[in-house]
Amino acid sequence: ADFWLIKGSAHLGIGQLDQAEAAFASARALAPDNAQIAVQQAILRQEQGDHPGALEILNAAAARHPNVPEIYLNKGYSEQALGGVREAQRSFHIFLQLTEARSLYDPQRQVVQGWLAQVSAHP
Repeated sequence: ADFWLIKGSAHLGIGQLDQAEAAFASARALAPDNAQIAVQQAILRQEQGDHPGALEILNAAAARHPNVPEIYLNKGYSEQALGGVREAQRSFHIFLQLTEARSLYDPQRQVVQGWLAQVSAHP
């Protein structure tokens, strides 16, 4: 599954969405409960403009993996894209809680905190 996840992520990174989708499907078949595969599949949906599809994947993943920050970061992104400001705020706050004191997430935390501050300033 790791091979297919990495292969799919590489295809996704260079915009080869069909190849990414095929690789993620292979990864998912081998590891159906892997949170990172679900996140990558959701990002693929986001790249395709299918935010409802991304949220379907992410909501299912969140139910099984409530402590994976990337799930909530991407939920917030898709919720925001669909105009769900309150839902995005909730997801982004969960992301911030899960990544507190984890420097690996500092760049994403800065973007999320900036968005939350902007939304709070302009309700």
